Amino acid sequence: MQKYLVWFIGFLMIVLLNTPAISNAGSKTRTYHSGSGSYQGKSVQQGNTTKQYNKQGSVVGRSERQGSTVKNYDKSGQMVNKSVQQGNTTKQYNKQGSVVGRSERQGNTVKNYDKSGQMVSRSVQQGNTTKVYDRSGKMVGKATSK
Repeated sequence: MQKYLVWFIGFLMIVLLNTPAISNAGSKTRTYHSGSGSYQGKSVQQGNTTKQYNKQGSVVGRSERQGSTVKNYDKSGQMVNKSVQQGNTTKQYNKQGSVVGRSERQGNTVKNYDKSGQMVSRSVQQGNTTKVYDRSGKMVGKATSK
């Protein structure tokens, strides 16, 4: 579950870092479980760096933005993946540099595809809330920015 949470928070940061409506100065995002609504963790953005925290308040990762590239690191500081934005498309790479997925933005919706081109999820931003749905349309996560 924690591995999924780290991936999910990292994914949301890619989405939120590429969303002009989100402030770049000290914004905070809280993540909740879609079924129970329980608090799962938060992300805090300071300039080009975003730190991800679990619900106990421990740092579980960080993201750093450099132009159109976002690199994600685990809690020990090792790069685990990166994404590169080109227009409305963002490609995700593993630490070896292989493409593992892509995201395409259309208005307030971002669709996510695996390396074989199959849609695996989509996220929809409504105001300061982003909801994430799996390929079947079931909501699997929600994040609110302040």
